[in-house]
This record gives sequence, C-alpha cells and structure tokens, in this order.
Amino acid sequence: MHIIYLGIISRPEDIGKIGEVSVAGNKMQYNLLKYLSRYEDVKIDVVSFHPYKRYKRSKKLFAKTKKEELFDGVDLWQVGYINIPIIKQLIIPIVTYFKAKSLITSNNDLLFAFDMYPNQGIPLTLLNKKVKGRTLCLLADLSVGQVKKSRGLKKLLRILYEKNTLSNMKKCKHYIALNENAMKEYAPDSKYLIVDGGVEPEEFPRVEGLWDGKEKNVIYTGALVDYSGIMNLIEAMSLIDEEEITLDIYGDGPLREQVEKIAEVNSRIRYHGRVDNKTAMERQRASWLLANPRPAGTEIAKVTSRYDDAIKRLFKGLRRAALLDRGRSARRYSRMHKQDK
Repeated sequence: MHIIYLGIISRPEDIGKIGEVSVAGNKMQYNLLKYLSRYEDVKIDVVSFHPYKRYKRSKKLFAKTKKEELFDGVDLWQVGYINIPIIKQLIIPIVTYFKAKSLITSNNDLLFAFDMYPNQGIPLTLLNKKVKGRTLCLLADLSVGQVKKSRGLKKLLRILYEKNTLSNMKKCKHYIALNENAMKEYAPDSKYLIVDGGVEPEEFPRVEGLWDGKEKNVIYTGALVDYSGIMNLIEAMSLIDEEEITLDIYGDGPLREQVEKIAEVNSRIRYHGRVDNKTAMERQRASWLLANPRPAGTEIAKVTSRYDDAIKRLFKGLRRAALLDRGRSARRYSRMHKQDK
C-alpha cells in the first residue's frame, strides 16, 4: 500500500526552530506515521509545510521547497510558499495539490489528511477521483464558532475558511476522529472510527518535591486562542483574593497581545511567551497547579470534547464546593452560583 499523507508536521529536531509548530499535533502525526511505517508492505510519502510565523514576526519571507527524511524509509516534502498573510493561505493548497498529485503512482494509493482545513482539505478533495475515493482523514481539530469574534476583512476570510473546511469534510468518506459529535454534525454520511487521544507515559515520570512552596503558581502552557479557555482562566484569577496565587502563561497565538496587556497591569498574571517543549514540561512539573481550561457549553466544545456534559456538571459542583473554604472569595462564587440558578 502507498500512503500519501497531507499534514503539518516537522522533524522533532526542527520544532524549536519553527515558530508555530503545535507540539501535541506534531507528536500525534509523528507517532501515527511511525507506527504505520512498521508494516513492510506500506510505503509512506508525506507532504507538509513549515508553519513559520508571518514575515516580520519571523525573518522568513520565502519558505523553500525541500525534501527531508522524517525517519527511516519515510520521505517528507516541505512545500514552499511566500510568507505573507493571505498570499500564504492561497499558495499552500495549490503547491500541496501538485506535489501530492506527482506522488500518486496508481488509483490504489491512499490519500490521508490531518484535518480538513483548506491546506489539506482542498488537495484531498481535488484528488479524490484520481484515487477512486480512497481518502481518509484524521480529524483532530475543527475551526468553528470563531466568526463572531472577527471583524471586517478578517471576519470575511474566517467565514470563507470555515465554510471551505466544512465543505471539505463532507467530501471525505472515511475518518479517524476523536469525537463522535463532530462526525454526526459535519460528516454524517461518512464512515468513522472513534479513538481517544493517547499519551506517552515515559514522558511523564512521577516527580516529587519540585514545587518550592514559595507561592501557589498556576501554570498554563498552550495556544492562546479562544477555544483553549485561556481568557476564562484569566477571568477566574480575578475571582481569587489570595495574593499568593499567581498565574504563569506560556504559549503564543492570536490572543497574545491581549494577554500581554493584562499581564502588564496585573502583577499576579505573568506572560512568558513561547518556550520549547522541554522547558514547558519542566515548568509544569514545578508548578503548584497545572491548568488546562476549556470553555464548556460552546460550539467548539461540543464537537471537540467527549466529556462536555460531565465537565459542565463538574464545574457547577466545584463552584458549590468553593463556598466551603474560600473566605472572602466565597461571596463572589456565591453570587455567581445564584445567577446560574
């Protein structure tokens, strides 16, 4: 079997050199392809691009096309583009299409995409007939519910982006997905397999005594986007009176400037920018509390979390429990709880 994989993946040694690589997304794709490569009758070619920060925020104006080795026996084609917003988004699907098309050797090849965003979804859709419908998507993320938060040209582009993504989803007939709700909502006629996101236990050894006890530092590491819940976490800090509780934020994304401004006026909230994966894990292990917030009850939560209802019930339970020992803060939680009722 010949698999042509369309994704956004970099070699592990390159992650620290590129500004906007998702560490979790990269690991998911890398481990999946590594596992598939163990089969002797499977040949894999990967088409991707390096997700550099836009020009001026990075020094990369032109990303060149180059061939690399992802690992033994698997070629990685990083397609080139002009690193200017809009131009970049227009070029990448086109060059990805032509590179993927050149790699197809027969109509028995399998086109396998990571998500159905335009960069991967458009090439897969256009090449669908060439491989006789042998298409598969690993659905990890969705771009929904973001239009309302945009304005002007950005809003128009976001509308087009979301519509194209959802249109692409309907044209792929086979999925590996993390959430059944997403499949029922956006690709009800497709066949799918639901799997849980995994972890690598060896990366999380049990460590004792790293917290120094000087302050109760809550740590968030991840993307600064609406659906990550980072703004909910920041808002929660305003409900806590205890001065020794602080929030350290590591990451980058569209909400960076907003987070920076908040950190400038609130000494208990500290923004550290983007750090490499090793540093992030060290900070996590030394924290008093590691926070991974997600807004419950939102459109994006519905189609990305398998446990949204349980989370909403848990949050209400925690809010009531907070009345028992929060002191002055309890009055604030009490008022919020009454409003909910």
